[in-house]
Amino acid sequence: MPTRPWEEALDAAQRAFCLPLAGRVLAAAGTGNAAVSPAGVHAALALAASGAQGATRRQMLGALGCGGGGKGAAADAANVASRVVKRVLKDRAKSGGPRLTFASGVWADASRALSPEFVDGAGGLYGSVCRRCPHGLPLQSLGQEFPIHPSMEGRTA
Repeated sequence: MPTRPWEEALDAAQRAFCLPLAGRVLAAAGTGNAAVSPAGVHAALALAASGAQGATRRQMLGALGCGGGGKGAAADAANVASRVVKRVLKDRAKSGGPRLTFASGVWADASRALSPEFVDGAGGLYGSVCRRCPHGLPLQSLGQEFPIHPSMEGRTA
């Protein structure tokens, strides 16, 4: 259960994570072009944080502007990310707006079980499907079950 209204959690996330990330990317680009989606990165990290434990979870949630590592902080991160995915990153092509597709993935090692909290969060909050894959294999060898972006060719899972 979230510990604060989503608007308050969103404000904290923007101040702690999204704006600094955008600033760093733009500063690194100098006078060149740059593209970054802090909201998309926040959503992906919030999803990963929902499956993390202990110090890793606390550090991820702290970086995302969600405070400690308890279930309430994780719920705050998931609540913000879910609303961003469903509202801000929504495809508005049918109503004459921009066509927008949000894709995010976390590669989970097939030798490890995914926590029910993580699987439920991925499906219910993000509209995602959780799949596990063998690590160390070339991504192209995983076939159609794990489609990859062309920029990922030559990499391993």
